[in-house]
Amino acid sequence: MPRQIVRMLTGTASLLGLCLFSACGEDYLTGQDPEPAGPLLVTRLTLSDNHGRFTDTSAPSDCSLAELKTTKACVNTPFKDMFSQIKSPPNPDSASKLRVVFNKVPLKLNGRDVELLPENGSLPSMPSDYKLSDPNVIKLSCSGCTGIPAGYTSLSLSGSDLSPDPTTFDYGPALQMEVLTDPPEASGIPADPLRALEPGTTYTVEINPGLSGRSGTDRVLLDDKAKALLTFTTEDFQIVETRVTNSSNTLSYEGSDGEVAGLTNDGAIGIVLNAGVDHNAWPADLSQVVQVSVKKGKTGTPMMVPVVITNGVQFDGESDAVCDHGAQRQLYIAPVSGMWMAGLTDTDELFVEVTLNLQNIKDIAQDAAHTPNAGKHVLLDQPSIVAVVKQGYTAAEHAVLASTVTTCTMSNIVRRSSR
Repeated sequence: MPRQIVRMLTGTASLLGLCLFSACGEDYLTGQDPEPAGPLLVTRLTLSDNHGRFTDTSAPSDCSLAELKTTKACVNTPFKDMFSQIKSPPNPDSASKLRVVFNKVPLKLNGRDVELLPENGSLPSMPSDYKLSDPNVIKLSCSGCTGIPAGYTSLSLSGSDLSPDPTTFDYGPALQMEVLTDPPEASGIPADPLRALEPGTTYTVEINPGLSGRSGTDRVLLDDKAKALLTFTTEDFQIVETRVTNSSNTLSYEGSDGEVAGLTNDGAIGIVLNAGVDHNAWPADLSQVVQVSVKKGKTGTPMMVPVVITNGVQFDGESDAVCDHGAQRQLYIAPVSGMWMAGLTDTDELFVEVTLNLQNIKDIAQDAAHTPNAGKHVLLDQPSIVAVVKQGYTAAEHAVLASTVTTCTMSNIVRRSSR
């Protein structure tokens, strides 16, 4: 009995698994269509992060373009350009679930089964019992990056080319790769809160050319169309959100003319980025990393304020003054004195303007060691950030305060876990 039959018997395969019987073909009893003749074809590459971002490389880039708006993909497909690389660009977390989708099940690799049974010959009982004969049957490569983060691959029999919602119901069948900060223990990959793709980087999924369908002779077709589907570029290194310590503790920064209201006089400013920040790239003089000026009212005279900037913070309940890097995706900025300006009255309104030296805000290298100061990407075209202080604001219960941030000098920050 073929090994794939065992997988169906354990209940983990979908209806598609029924066709793993050698005599499946066109079955008028189950309503199954026969597998398509010819080579194994790549139909799309999909990417998902853990925050709802979904990308499909087969989607048309922009259906408003004259050369695309009348194409079948823009007229007849349900999602049109919704998940294209332009409308829904991949980010550094998008390989949390990366699926190479085929027109039929990829069962063989150079004549061997793609998926192996447990070594002791027992029936698989958990997803971790399924092992690929070659985990590198698909792998990532990149142009000009510092390294490829560790990920683990699996065969996914589930899914359909007619998914009603691909963000919830996968396209398939597929070979799946997962790049996670805390992968399952069975993967053998250690946890790493910094693991991600790099921003502003072009990646290609490489497929072993020995991959085939059921017969072993229908090998995967890796033509120009397939190679285009297997290539994607992550979004640039950028600020995602600015946070201040008001009652909700989170307000989004909305552009160069916008202002973040709700900062308390003793509160810190938090800047969230789409990739980790390498503090090893910072010079000893932190004024070369960030400069902050404050003024009373919009027409007041700006005054420079000494500040601390860290990518770690001591959270509530921690009394040992040890700061936590986590994923290093948040920068915390706070006045050294503990207040943005002393002696404010109840009617005073204070404008705090933060200017980052973009060349010193570099991403984290994604080689296995995360080599310090080796990141290749810096923030681009980010405007100054303006936060407004009013004496009437009260800090949230778990707000990040200036006093909390100033304990996190770079000499006592350690990385302990991902937050």
